[in-house]
Amino acid sequence: MSSIKARSKSHHSSIKINGPISPALERQITQKFGFPQPLNSKNYEMFHIEIEKPLGQYLGIQLTDSCIVHSVNRDDVDVIFGDLWLEVNETWIEDKKHFTEMFRKMKKDANGSIKLKIKIVRLLWKQNLPDDRMPMDILPRREYKYHLAIIYGIPKMHLTLALKALNGKVI
Repeated sequence: MSSIKARSKSHHSSIKINGPISPALERQITQKFGFPQPLNSKNYEMFHIEIEKPLGQYLGIQLTDSCIVHSVNRDDVDVIFGDLWLEVNETWIEDKKHFTEMFRKMKKDANGSIKLKIKIVRLLWKQNLPDDRMPMDILPRREYKYHLAIIYGIPKMHLTLALKALNGKVI
């Protein structure tokens, strides 16, 4: 797999993972998200994110039981709501309990700071809308960009979404 450096801030960085994904991994990702229909690599992107934090500092990230990010209470990380954590420091994460055990052991063995190298899956939620797919009753304007929004229903996750409608169509 090849990788591309995305961007870097102090104490963390993220690297996009490019390359083929095995069908077995795609099944595991679908299962961890709890989706009834299989996902494929067109539905998501994979990243390695590194977070370094001093001992005693709050991690500031809440996970669901299947290790999907439920909330992020800090500005200095590239983790967002809905990210699925697959691995930490190249160890597969079974569930939140497994991650908690690993994190406690890392804190116990750490010398001043903890470094987490996390492999995540991020669902793609928008695609460019080609001109030929525009609804016939809406005239495109040059100053706007139009996108298809993809909304995922992740079990045990709550999302509030404000939508606008025009002529009975969500815009």
